[in-house]
Amino acid sequence: MGIDGVPNATTGLYPYMSVYARTPRGPLAVLKKSWAGERVTPPNLGVIVVSYLEDLRSKLSEASQIAEQHTQRAQSGYALHYNLEAKHEQFEVGEQVIVLAPE
Repeated sequence: MGIDGVPNATTGLYPYMSVYARTPRGPLAVLKKSWAGERVTPPNLGVIVVSYLEDLRSKLSEASQIAEQHTQRAQSGYALHYNLEAKHEQFEVGEQVIVLAPE
C-alpha cells in the first residue's frame, strides 16, 4: 500500500494526489513542521498540535479495535458459510484413497 491506497493503473497517481494535486501530510509531518517553526499554527485553532495528535492517536486506536472486532465477526461468518457446504468423509477399510503428505 502506498500513500493512501493503490495508485491508479492508468495515471500512476494515488487517489489523494488526483483529488488534491499534492502529497498528503501525515500527523508526524504536521507535528515536525509545527515544532520546527516551518508552519505557524493559527492562534484561533483552539487546540495545540500535541493535544490534537494525542486525540487522533486515541481515535485511531479505538477505530482499530472496532475494525478488529468486525473482522473477527466477518471471518467467523465466512467460515460458518463455507462449512455448511463441507462434508465429513469417512472411508472403509480397503478403499483406495490418495494421501497428500508433506515431503
